[in-house]
Amino acid sequence: MRLPTVLSQHRPHREIFAFAFLLSFGLLLSASKLTAGTPGAGSDSETVVIVDGRALPRQQFERQFDRALSQYSARMQSLGNEVGIQRVWALRLDAFEQTVVTDLLLREAERLGITVSETEIQEQATALADEELAGIKTQAHTSGADIETVLGALVGRAEGRAPQPMTEGDFRAWLKNRVLMDSESLREELVVAKLRDMTTKDVTATEADLLASYDRATVRQILVAFRPDGKPERTEEQAKQRADRLYEQVKGGADFTELARAESDDRETASMGGSRYEPLRRGIFALDLDAVIFSLAPGQISTPLKDERGYWIFRMESITREMPQGYETQKEQLLRDFVSGRRALAWMEYEKRLRARAAVSVLDPEIRAYQALRAGKGDETLSLLQVAVERAPTLRPIARASIFYQLAVSMSARDRWQEAAAAYAACDDAITLGQDIARISRVQVLLGRGRAQQHLGNKAQAIEFYDLASSLTDIASVHEDLIHVYEQIGAVDQVGRERQWLQAYREALIAKERAAAAEERAASRRAKTLLPRPEKND
Repeated sequence: MRLPTVLSQHRPHREIFAFAFLLSFGLLLSASKLTAGTPGAGSDSETVVIVDGRALPRQQFERQFDRALSQYSARMQSLGNEVGIQRVWALRLDAFEQTVVTDLLLREAERLGITVSETEIQEQATALADEELAGIKTQAHTSGADIETVLGALVGRAEGRAPQPMTEGDFRAWLKNRVLMDSESLREELVVAKLRDMTTKDVTATEADLLASYDRATVRQILVAFRPDGKPERTEEQAKQRADRLYEQVKGGADFTELARAESDDRETASMGGSRYEPLRRGIFALDLDAVIFSLAPGQISTPLKDERGYWIFRMESITREMPQGYETQKEQLLRDFVSGRRALAWMEYEKRLRARAAVSVLDPEIRAYQALRAGKGDETLSLLQVAVERAPTLRPIARASIFYQLAVSMSARDRWQEAAAAYAACDDAITLGQDIARISRVQVLLGRGRAQQHLGNKAQAIEFYDLASSLTDIASVHEDLIHVYEQIGAVDQVGRERQWLQAYREALIAKERAAAAEERAASRRAKTLLPRPEKND
């Protein structure tokens, strides 16, 4: 059985640091990991989607997915977690959407005559290398590691060779060259950055705008959703007609609270009569909705307002202003930050408008399946996943694993356990092939395989999968869940083993906390010895 990590010997500081940096380093190099070099990745030129009559190849999408996966993995690792296979579908769908938006932005930049020179690309590569090196030096100093040893270890790991100490200058040049391996991605990022500056440069704000941003509105709300939970979808016209009827009812004297409780599609607030858990801040809704909401006087009701979820009706209860401490001394910085936030929001709205008016035809069944999954269309999701499975062998392992995992989940939800077991097995096969798939993914799939065999009545096979999952993870919650699973099956020995693991885990945590407290006390005592002794009074 795998011992808890906290029981194992601590790695040297420089190794811990090198591992953390490689996560960051992956963000710079992820674009160079193109699917062309991935076994079973399919054709780079295969069309995934047609945007305004222009075909986008798979390579473009997979490159964006690599970036998204690296960034999300880095965030998860900073929290001590990994990206499980159950999250991959959402990452791939988000990467697809970003691929479409980026293509639209590049076309818009081309229309506006925005270009980037080779000098600008070189300068950006240098800036990125300098930024990374500065971060490495800061962390190395904090951990007490030798910087040249750390740099050599990083290069050695990246290139798969024995580490050798490296000077800062050599490392900067090496990293810059690695960044330039994908100069086309760098060029695109710079072009989009110029487009962003051009489209948001006129966005500004006054101090009055800043002060208004501290307004807090207590409101009640009714939502008429385009895709209400547990109800048929509505067209925009149907939603508008329903919202207009509800608006006329409240204007005619109907109790807003009772109407929200009975008719609102916003489950979070409907049970409370349309009341939110906390006051509404500016920026929660789009700028045009914000302007209307915060212009309402107490007791006033808005006409139906549309956003991506549906049509909203608001009733203003009260408005207050919550000023931050030290406002007068920080006013200038607060105003700069506020303008920056406004520009970011304006850029998001700009991207949304480009995407909304684009003609997008999705050809890839995997992406179409995930779009249906996000929309809550269960039957359509299953149907499209079955189509995607037919061409899964041509895809990279992580994409293949994701398709089979979601298919297994869909089959499990329908009690089709034999088919679920087969899908989980196929997912497991794909995971063992993928070098970029986190270990927690294997654990999740093994738990799924165990569940499927348990429902099929294959107790011994289920225990085998559960045992393997247990041996591969040091996540306490998984071991706690396995206790309940083993109890259901009647696997007494396994229950005892899991309890023993958790006991060792808890004891190790306590020992670690005690050691940290002892070190803190020792450091405090050492600090006191450095203080001058107080002089005796005469």
